[in-house]
Amino acid sequence: MKKWMRISILIITTAGILYATLVPQLYKKEITIQVPLQRLIKQIATIDNYKNWYAAFIGSDTSDFTISGKDKISNKLSSVQIITLNERSCLLQVEKDKSIKEILYSITADTVQKNTVTLTYKTTFWKKLLGTDRIIQDAEKSLIRLKEFTEDTKRVYGFPVSMTEVTDTAFLFTSKVVAKSNKQQSVKELYKLLINYAAGKDAGYTGTRIFYTTLVGNDSIRLYQSIGVSKNTTQLPVYGLVSVKRMPYKKNLIVADYDGKLGDIAKVFNAMEQFSIDDNMISMAIPFIKFDTAENDYDDNKIIKAKAYFPVR
Repeated sequence: MKKWMRISILIITTAGILYATLVPQLYKKEITIQVPLQRLIKQIATIDNYKNWYAAFIGSDTSDFTISGKDKISNKLSSVQIITLNERSCLLQVEKDKSIKEILYSITADTVQKNTVTLTYKTTFWKKLLGTDRIIQDAEKSLIRLKEFTEDTKRVYGFPVSMTEVTDTAFLFTSKVVAKSNKQQSVKELYKLLINYAAGKDAGYTGTRIFYTTLVGNDSIRLYQSIGVSKNTTQLPVYGLVSVKRMPYKKNLIVADYDGKLGDIAKVFNAMEQFSIDDNMISMAIPFIKFDTAENDYDDNKIIKAKAYFPVR
């Protein structure tokens, strides 16, 4: 081989190595996530949420985190700061091991319940090949963790939330404002009223009992109570102390399993309301829990296991 050819090959090889070692290239990595768009946007747009899925923060104790304003979160080893936030993308500046790098998370809406999240970043060919860029390693792992977190409704909302359809359609309903101190006894009395009324009208009490409350001032609450009925429903009054209420068959209900104090059920209703907002659904009636037919103790401190429902359209 002629000398000039050897020199040319050496120069080209050296230039290639230097280019691969020193010159950053643009790379992208995508993942499909089966959740509504708003749920994803909230995760990348709210800095406090990064502790739930960003890889550098997983396993850190709550006391290790520092939140600076509305755009920066850090622990002892890493920090993430929002530099630019748009409707469906977030440019981050990440610092780790005395290295600083910008990465971009962006969302493309595929369908109502499916979206693609794209990670865009720059690194050198050799670091990409060898996997030595720890910031990029964290960013890529975070795509998977973002998918795992947002697709798990219990982790996002605090309760396992899903969708179901209306099956019970007719209810005897009553409502009453009572003192908080009389809540337990009043709940029992109203169910007794409804069950006796159903028996008198041969309305076919199904055993279903549903319940909801709202605050009225500082010392009172309004009780909303219903029981399911299946017979002679067209003969029941639509107004008055006891009235018939209907839910459209096969329409949508958000449903969640609740296991906690009866007095804390507002927590699950708040979670389901947020779920409805993230899914662009509209509430069409008051939420409620469905008691077990054997339940007869309505103390706020009692631990109950029940289904909670939130009617939507």
